[in-house]
Amino acid sequence: MSVEVRDIIARDLRPVRPLWPPSRRAVVLIPIAVAIVIGVPALNFFRTDLDALGFFRAWGLSIAESASNAPSASRVVNQTLVASSLRPP
Repeated sequence: MSVEVRDIIARDLRPVRPLWPPSRRAVVLIPIAVAIVIGVPALNFFRTDLDALGFFRAWGLSIAESASNAPSASRVVNQTLVASSLRPP
């Protein structure tokens, strides 16, 4: 990189506002998550055959499937992060 380009970049640099910590950014999303959890069933209600299926078959199996996939999803994210950090620049 030439000295001229470095000087142009150095003159253009300004301080930026630091990001909030991840915990604070996650807390900001809580109202949106609550609105989605309450709003979607309120607008679409539930399945029409919910009485025939019962709670366990309608929701319990989905909850169990999500819980069983959480560890594998975490592994995929971890492997992706490691792979991207090892990639040459």
